[in-house]
Amino acid sequence: MKKLEGEIWELRPLRDRILFAAWTGSSFVLISHFVKKIQKTPLSEIEKAKRLLKEYLERSENDG
Repeated sequence: MKKLEGEIWELRPLRDRILFAAWTGSSFVLISHFVKKIQKTPLSEIEKAKRLLKEYLERSENDG
C-alpha cells in the first residue's frame, strides 16, 4: 500500500493497481483499477481517481 496524493492511496497486488480513499474507521472507497505497465503510476490515473472521488463525495453529500 502506498499513499499517492491527498486522500488517494494505491493497493499493489502483483501487476494490478487499485486506487482508493480511506477515512477514520473502517470506511473506504475503491475508486479505480488498472494494470500497471510502467514503474511509476501514470498521472492520468491519479487525476482520474481524484475526479472520481470528488464526484463520489458530491453525490454522498446530496444523498444525505
